[in-house]
Amino acid sequence: MLYGVSEEGYVNDPDRLLYGPGQGSTIGPFLWLLCFILIYKSLSTDAPRIHLMTVDRRMTLNYVGEAFVDDTGLGTNSTGMDNSSTSPTAPPGTCTLITNLQQLAQEWQRLLFSTGGALNLAKCFWFLLAWDWNQCRAKLHSSSMPPRDLEMTSEGDTDTTTSIKRIQAADSYRTLGVFISPSGNNTGAIKVLKDTASTYCSLLSGSKLFRQEALTSYLQYFLPKIRYQPPLLSLTKHECDKLMSPVYMSLLPKLHVNRNTARAIIHGPEDLGGLNLPNLYVIQGIDKLKLFLGRLRLQDRTGKLVHIDLCLLQLLSGSRTFCMNQDFKLFQWVETGWLQSLWAFASATNLTFTYSLQWTPPSPRENNQFIMELFQAKQMAPTRTPTIT
Repeated sequence: MLYGVSEEGYVNDPDRLLYGPGQGSTIGPFLWLLCFILIYKSLSTDAPRIHLMTVDRRMTLNYVGEAFVDDTGLGTNSTGMDNSSTSPTAPPGTCTLITNLQQLAQEWQRLLFSTGGALNLAKCFWFLLAWDWNQCRAKLHSSSMPPRDLEMTSEGDTDTTTSIKRIQAADSYRTLGVFISPSGNNTGAIKVLKDTASTYCSLLSGSKLFRQEALTSYLQYFLPKIRYQPPLLSLTKHECDKLMSPVYMSLLPKLHVNRNTARAIIHGPEDLGGLNLPNLYVIQGIDKLKLFLGRLRLQDRTGKLVHIDLCLLQLLSGSRTFCMNQDFKLFQWVETGWLQSLWAFASATNLTFTYSLQWTPPSPRENNQFIMELFQAKQMAPTRTPTIT
């Protein structure tokens, strides 16, 4: 034997009890799946949930949250019927919403504890998305003081409560390696991506790699690392170009290419004299297209969420033509988001979609016209369009 037999180890005995399967055990995931199913099925039928529907009410979606192994996120939303609030600065209904979320989280914690698990409350957090209306426009509520705290008990101790940390809507948090924000803000993710690019540039510039080795490091190491997050973000072309600019400043000299070479040559196809280096914005757009088309075709829960958001986006556009097939430059006043980012990419690359389930506002009478389409035809100033909508 090359390494011999280790003299150290661990066993189960009355003084040192071992619970559960060991790290890397084959049966571990299956045992956790059984526990997770038991926890989920044991939730009370009246436990708060997220209730969503399309604007035409033809599709509804009710669910508790999302989970990946033991990384779980729970949620609930307001039905719009409660107008109570204990804070003069908080939108109506937020106090009840926090109470419902606390009820759901506490029930989940007790079910987890009853099956032999535990919840580390110090690592838990919650956020609140609420809107303030000002001059017929909705804006995310940004008050740092919630109408009430969210408190929980843990591990069978029903007397001691712990206040759960609250993050703001614009804050970023990491989940499965992606830095996302409740409001869709990309600031935190961009900072992480910039740090990744800066580290790679420092290593590459100070190295003695040959041309082929530098190219291999870019294609096999850096690109897989940098492309993981963007499909779930909403980076603009300008943000992608700004992120990649220092990378090309370090990479191109290693490839014996002038760093000021036109980017059309850098990313152009080889048969036209280009280097054919992948473009981050195009990579993001293609990966988003795969997610978008794949989920809509499956019509699973994520696909239904995309469909509901599509219908809302169609309503916000104020047009009867499928919004994803229109020129995005005419609708830049629509609030930014994941679908809007995909819309901008599709518009820039002249892509069109055919989606039989898409909702479009019906025309009340024959030969009626939509005023938003008339305003677009008259090239009305973008600053006035959202107010009219």
